[in-house]
Amino acid sequence: MPRPILTDAQESAVRDAAFALLTRTGFRVLNSACLMALEAFGCAVDRDGRVARLTESQVAGVLAAAKACNAGEPGAPPKGTPVGGIQPLFLELGGRPRAARAGDLLISLKIADELVGVRSIGPPLTNSEANTETEPIETLALMMTTCKRWLEAFDVPQPGLTPYLVRMGEIYTGRPASAHFLSGIYCVTTPLTFGDRVCRCMIERAEYSITAVPTPMPISGANVPISPFAAMAVAIAEIIAGWAIALALNPANPLAGLICSGSLDMATGKARFSRLEAIRQDAGVVQVLGRGLGCAVWCAHNYTDASEPGYPAVADKHFKSLTLNQFGAGVGCHQGTLDAGRVYSNEQLAIDIELNDLLQRHEAGLPGDCDMMLDALTEAGEDIGRDWLSDPSTAEHMREFQKPPDLLRPEAAQDILKRAQDKCQAALARYTPPELPGDKLTEIERLVDSARQELL
Repeated sequence: MPRPILTDAQESAVRDAAFALLTRTGFRVLNSACLMALEAFGCAVDRDGRVARLTESQVAGVLAAAKACNAGEPGAPPKGTPVGGIQPLFLELGGRPRAARAGDLLISLKIADELVGVRSIGPPLTNSEANTETEPIETLALMMTTCKRWLEAFDVPQPGLTPYLVRMGEIYTGRPASAHFLSGIYCVTTPLTFGDRVCRCMIERAEYSITAVPTPMPISGANVPISPFAAMAVAIAEIIAGWAIALALNPANPLAGLICSGSLDMATGKARFSRLEAIRQDAGVVQVLGRGLGCAVWCAHNYTDASEPGYPAVADKHFKSLTLNQFGAGVGCHQGTLDAGRVYSNEQLAIDIELNDLLQRHEAGLPGDCDMMLDALTEAGEDIGRDWLSDPSTAEHMREFQKPPDLLRPEAAQDILKRAQDKCQAALARYTPPELPGDKLTEIERLVDSARQELL
């Protein structure tokens, strides 16, 4: 059973504080169209101050809508690693992090496409050589012409790109008005404030009824008080406020939440995301909104602090995943990211694929037929100490119970990065491009050209 991070009294206090922020303090909405939608939704709106407040009944209504969207207890966690994260910096083994270029993105996509254990692909890097206004469209075009694996939606914080993402989805899926490449992740980095860009993205995507996922990023000791309870309350209020905006724009919008909190390291001035303080904050938000109120909320497990690939990063990621899992927030997934989601490493991805497999098998529970194996033990009788290595049951069930790691072997810890690099190079060497019909290639190229002409 998961261990709750908050006592019942603490859970009630955090929940009540979040509700008070929504009904008394309110939240800033720096977009007039969203403010008008909230006003029509029934919120008290201060247009001059650009602040909206919910009533207690509205808070209850929003939570009821979010609860109705929750599919309930998840089944077995999906197997494999989803590549993505859109990191701005790229780390080559032996080098220093630098702004990612088009060539880095292409090589990383090819490696991800061939590595065993990858289940889907989103952009691992942001191409610094492309114009920021069209970079997501150019990157998506590169993914579609490079990758054979299933492509996922990814966070696109720029307004104005929704029509192009929809058209790309139509080309990829063959379905009209496809929302396949539309993501509903809306990051909130200034406390209780939904900026104009975020609001414009929400407005553009509302008609497609994609799941709205407000994503607070409070940093205790920096943009919120140092108390973990305060960070939890602010994050919970921001998620509910984001849900209210989504419902005001489209009452049919599905709702979920993501929490990615940090804690300010007073010694270095850096935000830390895999320290125990930050993990507790994330777990508290999931407990209040998930266990307590029945809504679907997850943690950003892949935001961790290690800046170097290899075993230090594995320890960092492993600690965050297992600790969050202990508190009922699952083991999550790691995607080759380093330094709080700023840096991407292909070698770390190869290692993370193996780490994810270990974590997913742990979360899934013990395999095998319990009665059968215990019966074999009982039947041994006085011969209990016999050689079980040569027993037929060992050979028959060895792969069922044991899956030795390749990279994460203690006896080979010193050369883990070299072996990870070799694995990536082997993947790159066997890469083959997808077979795309000529008309699809032409349409993708035409769409990218159109985006450049219209947006630049």
